[in-house]
Amino acid sequence: MFRISEVAKIIEGRNIKSVLDIGCRDCVLKTHLNNDIDYYGNDLFQNDKGIVNYVGDINQLKIDRTFDCVTAIDILEHTDDPYQIFDGIVKLADKVLIINLPNCYDLKSVYKFSVKGSLGGKYNFGVENSLDRHRWMMNYDQIVRFYNHKAREHNLNVSIVPIKYGGERFSLTSVVGNLSRYLLSKRLSTESVIGVFEKK
Repeated sequence: MFRISEVAKIIEGRNIKSVLDIGCRDCVLKTHLNNDIDYYGNDLFQNDKGIVNYVGDINQLKIDRTFDCVTAIDILEHTDDPYQIFDGIVKLADKVLIINLPNCYDLKSVYKFSVKGSLGGKYNFGVENSLDRHRWMMNYDQIVRFYNHKAREHNLNVSIVPIKYGGERFSLTSVVGNLSRYLLSKRLSTESVIGVFEKK
């Protein structure tokens, strides 16, 4: 959840009046934003609260407006063509596009794979197909290269925000995570990477 509060801080630090949250699921980002920001959610399915504004595949929906900010937090790695998704959603953002991607080669993931033999549920090859699975395994450097390439391709300014271990909670994991920030490289200590793309 730390990445969601970090995205909210990025939004709050700019003159943003409207947000489209792609892959919103339960609209958690909305609870982190000021009430004066018009929030719109998109997801493949309507949630239990019935508050998803745009239900369906973002590439197939006809959205007849744009938004100051568009977010896709942990979404592109679920898609077959993240490059096409990026090219489509950047057109919906008037000011800022915020993307978050997971670093699958951080220390925690290396540990999980080495000791437990699996990266977790979203990477498992199960007996049945699952829509909620990761189709891409990317590392810190690949994510940064992707962000920089897309910024050049679309003539955008980009800021890279590494989400490192530790977060906001006080626990043993958080203390160890905070220490790892200083002891390990970004490649190993970064859980996920936010790209903040701004229109020039």
